Amino acid sequence: MAPAPARRPGGAAGPGPLTATLRVADPSAPDPVVEGAAVLLVPSVDVTESGVREWEPRAVAPGTSTVTGGDADDTFAVTVA
Repeated sequence: MAPAPARRPGGAAGPGPLTATLRVADPSAPDPVVEGAAVLLVPSVDVTESGVREWEPRAVAPGTSTVTGGDADDTFAVTVA
């Protein structure tokens, strides 16, 4: 599981919303798990049938959520202010 770098739509600099993608390249890996109410993972549709799975993390409430992949090394925290 590898979070892609956060970026602004169109690569623009300055204030504004950031977008990120969570990508799992191993088709047999478990789906990521979110603990906490600050972030929701929205699945993307794989139109290429490559086996790669993607989610877009969305901030839904102030607080901190923990996202965990297949093992403890694939854990990170997301804080929404």
